Order: sequence, then structure tokens, then C-alpha cells
Amino acid sequence: MLPVGPRLDATELSTVAVIATSNIVLNRAIPRGVEVPAGLTAAGVVALMALRSRATRDDVGFAADALPAGARLGLSLGAPIGTVIMLGAFSNRLKGFYDRERMASTGLFKALYQFGLRIPIATAAAEEIIFRGGLEAVLRLRRSPNQAALLASMLFGVWHVLPTLDRMEADQSLAEMHDGSLRRKAAGVATTVAATFAAGLGFSLLRRHTGSIIAPIIVHASFNGGGYIGSWLRSRTR
Repeated sequence: MLPVGPRLDATELSTVAVIATSNIVLNRAIPRGVEVPAGLTAAGVVALMALRSRATRDDVGFAADALPAGARLGLSLGAPIGTVIMLGAFSNRLKGFYDRERMASTGLFKALYQFGLRIPIATAAAEEIIFRGGLEAVLRLRRSPNQAALLASMLFGVWHVLPTLDRMEADQSLAEMHDGSLRRKAAGVATTVAATFAAGLGFSLLRRHTGSIIAPIIVHASFNGGGYIGSWLRSRTR
């Protein structure tokens, strides 16, 4: 298949519109406590749109025969990654990257909910199904795999703008870093978008290499979960 231009067709545009709407709803409209069903609903809608657009279950990453290999690779990469990120919370040089101030008031029950449900399901699973599953499957209907991965990863980076702005206000260490400066805020958002864009490309490679969406889900959950549990544990050592 020859690469096509960056202009999106009607199917691609409608999928991106649903993803953009989901991003606003998930970050601005839903009440706390319903992140898991809300995230899964958004992921299900995007996956269903892909399946109704001539994409197959294998295209979306739901192939049953690819699940074992995807799980093995995901765990072999995710376990060390999550451990390193968790231990990074105990480094004073890296303290600005961890939300330790807010974690000081987070109880065990909430931490277990975040680490065991919200992060792996509402964040990792939902986002991977949306971007590496449904969106890439739709894009690959008329684009090369590399172009589909590039576009999906760019949108994955933009997806993180709203939560990054929220974290800048809620996290005291980040608030001190930008100190109300719009330029510093913009730089922080741009850094996050670039980092998540790069992570998206890595997740896409995992998805294509294994043929299963489970591999990027596990590694994604390890990144986020390692940072969360590291922040929580470090806040308990004070």
C-alpha cells in the first residue's frame, strides 16, 4: 500500500472526533469514581467503529492466538520497567517527576484502587485499545503501518494535554516549577506531548511485533503504575 497524504477521510475524521470528545469528557465531565467504566466505554466505542469500518479483530489486536506471546513479551518488558520507575521515586534528583506531595494524603484503599483498577484498566487498557487498537486499525485501512503508527502516536501525545495541565495545578512540586509562568507551563506540556508521542511509537511496535494489544497494555500499565506506587511509597517514608 502506498502512503497517502496527511488529510483524513470521513471514517478517520469521525474516529478522531470521537476520541477528541472522549478526551474532553474523561478529563472534564465525568465525576470521580467512574473512570473505569467511562474509559472502557470510550475504548469500546472506538474499537466498534474500527470493526464496522472493515477492520478485523486481528487488526484491532484482539487475536486470541497472539495473546500468549503478547502477554509474555509485555511482562518481560513491563516488570523491569515498572520496577526502575518505582525506585526512581526515591532519588532526590528525580523528585520533580513524582507526585509525592499529593500522595501524602492518599490512603491505602484509594492507592489500591488507583494502582489495581484505574491505571491498568481505565488508563492503560482503554488508551491502548483506543490508539493502538481502534485508531491504528482505521488508519491502516488506507495508509502504511508506519504512517498509521505515526499519526496515532501524534494524537496520543495531544491526548495528554488536558491531564498534564490538571497535574500541573494539583502537584505542588510541578506548580513550584512553573510558578505561574505560561512559558514554563507550555514547555512542560510540550515535553509531555513529545514523551508520550515517543512512548506511543514504542507501544505501536509492541502491538505490531506480537499481533496483540495485550503487550502494550502491560508495558503502559507498568510505566504509569511504577510511577504511582513509587510516589505513594516514598510519601510514606517521611
